[in-house]
Amino acid sequence: MGHLDDDVAAYVDGQLPESAALAARRHLEVCEPCRWAVAQQEALKERMRQAGGPAVPHTLMASLAQLPDARIEHEPWSSRLRRSRTARVSVGVLGSCVALLAVAFALGAPDDGVDEVSPPFEAYVAAFAGASATPVLATGSPIDDVQAERLTAEGWPCHHTLAGDLRREHGSQDASTVALSYGNGTHRLDLYEQQGALSEAAVRGFTRTTVAGSPVWMSAGRPTILTWDADGLVYTVVTDAGTDRIGRTLAELPTPVATDDPSVPERVGDGFARMAGWLSDAA
Repeated sequence: MGHLDDDVAAYVDGQLPESAALAARRHLEVCEPCRWAVAQQEALKERMRQAGGPAVPHTLMASLAQLPDARIEHEPWSSRLRRSRTARVSVGVLGSCVALLAVAFALGAPDDGVDEVSPPFEAYVAAFAGASATPVLATGSPIDDVQAERLTAEGWPCHHTLAGDLRREHGSQDASTVALSYGNGTHRLDLYEQQGALSEAAVRGFTRTTVAGSPVWMSAGRPTILTWDADGLVYTVVTDAGTDRIGRTLAELPTPVATDDPSVPERVGDGFARMAGWLSDAA
């Protein structure tokens, strides 16, 4: 056989098969280098036996002996969370984000930038029920046909007729209101137009309904009162006409389009856009 090489340690440890060990012994009788390698391996093993293992402290052994009887105390996760700097920072960031979202949601509320209007419904009804067939405008000036056309061109509808046979009989205006009265000898309809947006508080007691496909506020009775806002004007109709003429009248006037309220993401997005605009202006 050849030299023992990697089998030296296995030979010394007695791990070679019997046939291989016999061949190794015969080889060692005639091979000086292999005998020297075996001697070195045996000397190394002897030194390791004499050196012994590292001493284990008695205190460690005593502690290890008590492990089977020791009770493991688990620290509550809330305590570990409070001690975690990362967790504290994360909670702070989360709180700031929630606050920022709340501010954005509030700022994202629809804002038309116009004054709210509370139409004087009682005065309108009193004027309708009075002997005079003229809408009430204490400080108003009369509107003739030329002025009616000019007002209509400027966005204040002053139609010559409404609902087919209701003709404009009177008209007046003051600094903020246009008042028009229509009739056909049997029915009367007074129309008031005011600049601004309809106040929600003003329509308490009114019913939200849809007329001619448009959402309006209505107080049914004699007379019937309808009010709504569209395109920066608040419209109020006071009339004793039936539902057909009322529907045709609203179809001929600007009315609001039924839309859904903005969703939460849309409001938050509008709020962030508004804040971004402020920062841009301040820069």
